[in-house]
Amino acid sequence: MALLHFLQAAPSAQEPVQAKALLGAFQELLRELEVAQTLVAWQEEALAAGRAEEAALHRQALERLTDFLAEAGELLRGCLLPARQLLQLLDAGCMALTLSLIPPGLDQVLVASLERSRNPELRAAIILGANADVLPRKAAQPPLLNDRERGALAQAGIELAADTPARQMAEHYLAYIACTRSHDKLLITYALNAADGKELAPSPLIQRLQKLFPALLVERYAEPREPGELTGGAESLSALARQLREEREGTPKREFWRDVHHWYAADGRWRDSLARLNQGLCFSPHQGQLAEGNRRALYGDTLRSSVSRLEKFNACPFAYFAAYGLQLAPRPVYEITPRERGDILHQVLAELGSQLYGDGPCQQELTKAQASALVGQVVTGLSPGLLSGILTSTARYRYQAARLQETLANTLLLQQEQLRCGAFAPIAWELSFGSREGDLLPPLTVELTGGRKLEISGQIDRVDVARGPGAAYARVIDYKSGNLALLPADILQGLRLQLLVYLQIVLDNPGFFAADTLKAAGLYYLAVRDELASSPMPKAGEAGSPPGLKLSGLTVKDETAVRLADPQIHGHSQLIPVALGGKGFYANSPGLTTEELQQLLGRLQEILQQTAQRMADGQTDVLPQRTPTFDACAYCDYRAFCGFDGEIKRAGGSGGEQRGA
Repeated sequence: MALLHFLQAAPSAQEPVQAKALLGAFQELLRELEVAQTLVAWQEEALAAGRAEEAALHRQALERLTDFLAEAGELLRGCLLPARQLLQLLDAGCMALTLSLIPPGLDQVLVASLERSRNPELRAAIILGANADVLPRKAAQPPLLNDRERGALAQAGIELAADTPARQMAEHYLAYIACTRSHDKLLITYALNAADGKELAPSPLIQRLQKLFPALLVERYAEPREPGELTGGAESLSALARQLREEREGTPKREFWRDVHHWYAADGRWRDSLARLNQGLCFSPHQGQLAEGNRRALYGDTLRSSVSRLEKFNACPFAYFAAYGLQLAPRPVYEITPRERGDILHQVLAELGSQLYGDGPCQQELTKAQASALVGQVVTGLSPGLLSGILTSTARYRYQAARLQETLANTLLLQQEQLRCGAFAPIAWELSFGSREGDLLPPLTVELTGGRKLEISGQIDRVDVARGPGAAYARVIDYKSGNLALLPADILQGLRLQLLVYLQIVLDNPGFFAADTLKAAGLYYLAVRDELASSPMPKAGEAGSPPGLKLSGLTVKDETAVRLADPQIHGHSQLIPVALGGKGFYANSPGLTTEELQQLLGRLQEILQQTAQRMADGQTDVLPQRTPTFDACAYCDYRAFCGFDGEIKRAGGSGGEQRGA
């Protein structure tokens, strides 16, 4: 009956009609059909049955329909439109009504950034991605005006936005706000790795909270242990990949993961992804060696090599093959790279050594101003020939040249103080050995099978000699711009052969140093670092000796040699890595005994022969050395195409695990 009344009230489709009259007829239809009473009854029935979400849907449906009809009446008041058009508007409005629900038992869920989240009545707060430089966010210095310039403008009365320290304080305040607005629960999460696998550090906020609450524990995300914990999709596929990798490395996985693998294999949507996953797990980089003809064409029967090349081969045969067999090299760029910077340091220090010690020990004690002036003269004289005069090409490089001169001046003062405290004096700088014209010493030759041989050539940065009772003592020193430790284990691995080869060359040629008997005193690195520029210059033996005064490397535990290097030694030396007391060397003293050094020199011949034999055989395996203290892939120029994945361990112990020489 109600429907009949509505149809009778509705005019023909094209006849104009008052919108109010048509809406009134529709509302009357709803009343006669008892729509509101029905929805209320359904709501009460759902509530009585404990179905809160269903009850909320019925309540919202009635509210939205009532609001829609009221708004339509206001908007269409006085409108005269064809009945068909009004009915279409009414139908579209009803179809557009939407319902939304908040989960029962929660008053509100707020998702917002820290800058916009200002609700002080939170029951629980979840902070996502609390990593270093993210929370608190690192405030970058504005690119246009730096903080010093902003301070000058502020003093002149010009108002600007906050400077970097103020913005950094604001970021710390936002982190405080995030941690204190919830009065019941606080959950903070941070990522262990970035999307590219790079390790990420947690926010300093985590460490601060652990200090405030020592009993606070950090829980790591755990892989699903039961089938019911799987969520499906890409997330579970990633978890499956990790399980398969661990199983390949020898860790057994739970039985249900096999069912997960079968499920993904049977589902056509994931078949391609699973195939790529299996291909990655089974991937193995290139292993093999050159054919005889190719090997002879590249290397010949006499391998002429430097120590650094041998070290590169032991670090990764493929990198050696790419660099010296195929002669691949990065595209030259007109800039100072760390490698070019090291070359500049070596050239300048060699020239300084020749000027200061060329005629014997330097008796003059240089001041900081004198050292800076001397370094400036040498750098100015060498600059036109250094990388086509790059040091004077731009303001940026002129600044770098000044920084370099400051570093060299401090290194020179440290070197002078080092030598002043002992009896050792530099005898040679950039001492060349090999079979080339102009080499001062002969090469180190190693015989190989098949009539082949290895000739090692190179340059020794510095050789110091001291005269003792009945013999002379020599030590070799290599300049390094980084922090390097010389460990016997690295020598035996063939990764740090340079200083030991240099020492062997020196010991094999005592006549060059005007000595009948020449003994080894040590093999050292001398650090050349920018940090030296800001270090004070106390004398040896004073408290707080500057970084760089003490050499790093291996000292031979010969008491005569040690006292020649540090006559004032009592306990741990501040000049060389050794500890000597009144009753002899400390039990935990670093260094090598004379017998240990002889054993190491004896093993050196074996290491060189084994390395050269593998080189001569044309080995080109992608097999980089990766140990806790050494990573051949870290600065490799060829990692983009060698195919080695450091995240995948190979079954059977290959693929980056530690190897013998």
